[in-house]
Amino acid sequence: MNFDILNYEACEPINLAIVGDLHVNSTVGLAPENFRLDDGIPVGQSNFQKKLWEAWTDYWACVGSLDGQTVGILNGDLMEGEHHGTTQVITGNIADQHRMVLEVLKPGRNVVSAWFVMRGTEVHTNKSSRDEEMIAIALDAVQDYEGSRSRWFLRADFGGVRFDIGHHVPFSRLAWTRSNLLMRTAIEIELDYYRAGIQPPQFAIRSHRHQWGDTGISAPVRVISLPCWQGPTSYVHSLRPGMMPEIGGIIVRIENGQANVIFKNYSARTSWIT
Repeated sequence: MNFDILNYEACEPINLAIVGDLHVNSTVGLAPENFRLDDGIPVGQSNFQKKLWEAWTDYWACVGSLDGQTVGILNGDLMEGEHHGTTQVITGNIADQHRMVLEVLKPGRNVVSAWFVMRGTEVHTNKSSRDEEMIAIALDAVQDYEGSRSRWFLRADFGGVRFDIGHHVPFSRLAWTRSNLLMRTAIEIELDYYRAGIQPPQFAIRSHRHQWGDTGISAPVRVISLPCWQGPTSYVHSLRPGMMPEIGGIIVRIENGQANVIFKNYSARTSWIT
């Protein structure tokens, strides 16, 4: 396994479109407007999924409005999968699920010139994130050092700005301790890099928590936690009934060695519909 920094060469400006936790195939996740299952049954969108789709297409319209080269980074859990006996899935057909993900990604595929696909949680995308690897192959995503199209982590230099990107991060359900774990992650990453004799990244991007988070300039490594593109499942309602979903993604625009983070937050627009 190679832990070197990938130097990604592209004409500036570079726009990194980074989203995670799409959870396609969830009945409260992203779904295309018109989709037919393998046996021809049409699948539509719920009222919430319509709002989610509006936010999703707005995000990619914003990405597409920027000049320069766009790199899409999918930070794990692209699919919901069938886990823990859940009934909140659209179909159990894996082929249908893969097609659904690729259909959902169409707004991005129209503007992205290169894809990086991160591996998420195996309970959602099968052992070794098999499903994300298959989707990454279909997207012709950038290969890792071993030739795989999806990856557990990405250490890369984009336009002179160093990134450490991965899906998982420690999280807390307590609102008053959320930021503490992000700061811990920032310090851990910094120490890990120095111990390995490598210059730490300026940015570390994480997902998995389904919550916004940003250490800002509080630490040398700025850790940003992404929200999701999924409404509350029955499990979430059992923990915090009526909890509002945090929806959105970021665009990191890099030019002349400087990075500007654009936060696209749709949490209020896609408030849960009872």
